[in-house]
Formats: sequence, structure tokens, C-alpha cells
Amino acid sequence: MYQIEKGIPLPDGESKHKTAEGKRTTKGLVKLIATYIEVGESVLFPTYFQAKNLVNQLGRQGKKGSLRTLELNKKYRVWRIH
Repeated sequence: MYQIEKGIPLPDGESKHKTAEGKRTTKGLVKLIATYIEVGESVLFPTYFQAKNLVNQLGRQGKKGSLRTLELNKKYRVWRIH
């Protein structure tokens, strides 16, 4: 379903998210991803809410994430940056 990927560059610029549509996610899955994702890896999500959950979970674990919108297909990618 979700796959941790390497080698996808983080785009420049700020995140422009204001809404949390699609509030459906599995908290256990997001926690598991946050546990195993390494610096430089990323995960693609269909909704902003799911992606933001991963960024928040990374923060709870003392890690940093960066979220960007892919404009062409309106999906959201989270990179672990620290």
C-alpha cells in the first residue's frame, strides 16, 4: 500500500497546506513507517491528513519530516530530513 522510497529529491519551497481532507488513516501504519523510514527516504500519500500524520509522528520520535504536494496528481510526499 505505502512504500518507503529512496532517491526522490525534495523540492525547494514551502509547504502550502491549509486543509485536512481525507481524515482516514491507520495510526499504527503511520507509526510503523515513522519507525523504519531513514534520512533521505520518502513516502507518497493520497491525502494531506495521512501525510501530516507521518510528519507529526516523526516529530514525536525526535525526527524531522518535510511534506510537499505533488501538483500534477494532488498527492502528498513526506521526506525524512533529520
